Amino acid sequence: MSKPNIPRYTSIAIDIAHNILNDTYAVGEKIKGRSTLSSKYSVSPETIRKSIFLLRDMDVVEVNEKSGIVIKSKDMAYMFIEKYDTQININLLHQKILDLQKQKNELELQINLHLNTILEYTLKYERTLSLNAPEDLSDHIDTIKLTLSEEDFVIGKSISETQFFKYTHATIVSITKQNERILSPGPFHVFQPNDILNIVCDETHIEVAKSFIKFGPHTCN
Repeated sequence: MSKPNIPRYTSIAIDIAHNILNDTYAVGEKIKGRSTLSSKYSVSPETIRKSIFLLRDMDVVEVNEKSGIVIKSKDMAYMFIEKYDTQININLLHQKILDLQKQKNELELQINLHLNTILEYTLKYERTLSLNAPEDLSDHIDTIKLTLSEEDFVIGKSISETQFFKYTHATIVSITKQNERILSPGPFHVFQPNDILNIVCDETHIEVAKSFIKFGPHTCN
């Protein structure tokens, strides 16, 4: 990941502060005028003016009409560098978080696409079975049956409200309640005691799904 962009006048001020810290410029020394510095850094005098004002505002240099630009404090030059290094590192970490969040979103999108494909194949297979014999899909597909109890966290809440997939990474293929089977229940379906959930998920998430149903999202970290 590339470094975040910082204004040119800021990078010049940081470079001057480094020169003070490395004793290229001594405390009390008068440094070259803006026109000379603008030639050195290949920027306009206005850019140099902004750089010097940054240093002046932190008491690194002193600026007046008679003596020009005078080095005031090596300690403050160090503080100046620390301040901007911290800001740069914060910006770097912020950008990294944004990049990771983007990767996470892309990964979740791929997972959703694959799970939806599994669901489509599962439902297609179930329809095929129903044309031949009224067999239970769980006898033929690697799904997991989970029966809800009255004390479970999800009871009385909708699938959307619980954010079921977000916390379990499991897709609900169907719900059986009182001998009625609901295929691919919608987001507003409300969980009730004795509902039998027929879910599809990676085997590593089976226990996560069980724990979420019983205790809620705080157990899924």
